[in-house]
Amino acid sequence: MSSRWRRRAGVAVPRLVGVAAGLWLMGMPAVFDYAGTPAATSDRAVGPFVVWFSVVAAWEATRAVRLANLPVAAWLLAAPLVVDGHPAGAAAACVATGVVLAVTCVLGGSVAHRYGGGWIALWRPESAAKRLASPPPDPNQEMQT
Repeated sequence: MSSRWRRRAGVAVPRLVGVAAGLWLMGMPAVFDYAGTPAATSDRAVGPFVVWFSVVAAWEATRAVRLANLPVAAWLLAAPLVVDGHPAGAAAACVATGVVLAVTCVLGGSVAHRYGGGWIALWRPESAAKRLASPPPDPNQEMQT
């Protein structure tokens, strides 16, 4: 397997596990039969956030979004103690999902390219000096190939 595919798998697998964890959270109340309880509401509310953060974090430019799942993972670890309605099996599954989610948040994957620098690049002195030093492109000049 080439290093390019290994690098992509190192990024994609943790994000896919995060998506699966979010889907599992949304389905867990039906599997463990505790629908209608505050615990079911908590799990169904948290699940879409986990899916969304994991999908957005799959792209290299937005990889840091994966860290938004860390507070969600902390909530999943604490939810069986704080929210009423988790049966024993569901509480264990909730904690296990929190642990898996926390581990996948830490696995960032390699970054092959740097993108722009964000809004802060507009105010950095070195990037402002570079913009001022280079003349603007002439729109009337044909592109050389």
